[in-house]
Amino acid sequence: RQIQIAEKRGGAKQVLATAPARLQKLASKYGGTIADFRYLPRDDTSNLHRSGGGERYEDVNGKALVVIGHREQDAIDFAHAKMARGESLSDKEASAFYNALRTVNHEMTHNTSAIKQADYCNSPEAFAIEEAITEEMAHQITIDELRADGDIDMLRWVESHPHDRATLGVYRPQR
Repeated sequence: RQIQIAEKRGGAKQVLATAPARLQKLASKYGGTIADFRYLPRDDTSNLHRSGGGERYEDVNGKALVVIGHREQDAIDFAHAKMARGESLSDKEASAFYNALRTVNHEMTHNTSAIKQADYCNSPEAFAIEEAITEEMAHQITIDELRADGDIDMLRWVESHPHDRATLGVYRPQR
């Protein structure tokens, strides 16, 4: 089963490349739209890559660049390779993998009928609301994707590790 899931999901490059289509489904479900964006592939030579986490840069026209850190891309690729060999992930590996998928979904969710960054970055209250909603949606999207992939092992891991940093996510004070 893990081999089939790995083949379906693919590595970091495929996860990032298919994110817009996955989020379009979400936007369509709720009558929203997806803001124009592109993601920065790992082999990009700019200095925008971070060692970890994700960021979204938006220009004045609302076009966004999403950057996913090397640590998250590595975690997706590592989990993909291990699952493709039919191996299970350790707790530490599962945590890194879930965190990576959630990070991708968090940054991409900013693009689903999102409040423009210019409208919330200068207001602590608006920032807290936007990030809290985005983070909650990112967890739900990640769980929905694990279900759609049939990844029972990861779903069980998430359920049995409610206090892990990955399952708690970021922006906890805002949420």
